[in-house]
Amino acid sequence: MTTPLDALAEALRECRKYASGAEAPPEAILWCDPGREFAPILPALRARLPNLLSFGVYEPSTRTGPALWLRAAAARQVAGLAWAEDEPALLYLPGHGRDTLRGAEDCPAELAPLVWFAVAGSFFGQPKQTRDWTLRGFLAAQGSPVGLDIADDKATREALCRAASRLSAEPIEALKGRRLDAIALDGLLVPDPVADMLRWMDGTLTPEADPERFNAFASLATKQMGFDPRKRSPQDAAARLAKREKGWAKVWDRFEEANGAYEEVVKLLRLEEPQSLFEGQDAYPSIIARGEQELRQALLALVNTTPEKAAATLMDLEERHGWRRDTVWAKRGEARLAQALEHLAVVAQPPAVGAPNAHDLAETYLTEGWKTDWAAMRALDIARTGEDREAVTAAVRAVYLPWVDAGAARLQALAAEGGVAFAQPTKPSAASSRSALLFVDGLRMDLAQQLAALLHARGAAVKISWTWSGFPTVTATCKALVSPAAGFGKVVI
Repeated sequence: MTTPLDALAEALRECRKYASGAEAPPEAILWCDPGREFAPILPALRARLPNLLSFGVYEPSTRTGPALWLRAAAARQVAGLAWAEDEPALLYLPGHGRDTLRGAEDCPAELAPLVWFAVAGSFFGQPKQTRDWTLRGFLAAQGSPVGLDIADDKATREALCRAASRLSAEPIEALKGRRLDAIALDGLLVPDPVADMLRWMDGTLTPEADPERFNAFASLATKQMGFDPRKRSPQDAAARLAKREKGWAKVWDRFEEANGAYEEVVKLLRLEEPQSLFEGQDAYPSIIARGEQELRQALLALVNTTPEKAAATLMDLEERHGWRRDTVWAKRGEARLAQALEHLAVVAQPPAVGAPNAHDLAETYLTEGWKTDWAAMRALDIARTGEDREAVTAAVRAVYLPWVDAGAARLQALAAEGGVAFAQPTKPSAASSRSALLFVDGLRMDLAQQLAALLHARGAAVKISWTWSGFPTVTATCKALVSPAAGFGKVVI
């Protein structure tokens, strides 16, 4: 797998070749880069070419120094620098062209010590044209050792400089056959511009932290979304995000997929309000918050209403507020009352408790009644503290307590009439060889149904049945009835 970086390193090595019968070996290779276009690739090249030295402010860690230092280093007179004996020094001169060194009388004093290498060394550049390579030229011009198809316009040249480091590491075979324009090149630096828009709004992608990536992202955002982060603010972006027009719908989808886990973006959206009735309401946390407050007040107001009116009110509230459960704000825990309302609506429609006999009363509870108990517990579990707890408790008392009381009264009436066959001490049936008996104290029917659902989901065959408890329904009586000793001897109740 050959990359443009491999090709560049090999081309630089090739410069050491000379006609041994007619020429002396070059004392140094001069690599002039007037536009500094190859600068982003230098760090990767230094790791491959220990003889690569750069002109600039003295910095030994990057093998960079002024002209006199380069002259001494090329002669192998600088301690700590070493490379293969048959390799001449490669002198990278950013910001300067070969014509500067060839005209000794016009050469700046800072480069004068290197003029000698224009005679005793070799230049790295386009073959047969005595010109310095540009980045695009090396990658795409006639005679290029890479041979890519790169557009030749201003935007593409700017994008090429931004993406130079990333492009140089791509396999050449993967790049050939593609038309590389500004969008394609910026796409190498910003493979996910949608996510980068959120990162920019969140403050984690900044021009100070990563200028090349930011500029590539800004260029793509301008072309694809009509929004230039270099000229607009994150708050401007939040307004576009909330409206979700055109390309912003993808940004919103990504925000939702992350469950709104961009806190700075959330803060920006909290400052936005819809500008018309035709906008989606679910993008605005302020609307969600106002909905929660309205619902809280409505639930608290159920304290002094009849069960029938409370039930009707809950169903109406469910119709008006249920949509907030499906928003990203609910996933962030900002619509707890709307979530609790789903269960309160179940509590508001309990099964009737006026069964003609005890068996039918029990069967009704086995199939439907337990759902009311479960819904009440779920609603209370969602709203555990503060005003939300008070509001849900008020709703539960308004519709659940009357149903529980009516069911208890009906059971008591049937028991008083002798219609309830309370359990008597009996010897437990023998368990099969492949069974286990698990006794759970206080396993409510709603919990039993949840346990059955979990077991069923794991492939188990589950059957739920019921029997009347002992009487009175206290521990001292009922535990004895399910004990392995039940039925042995005489038990007096």
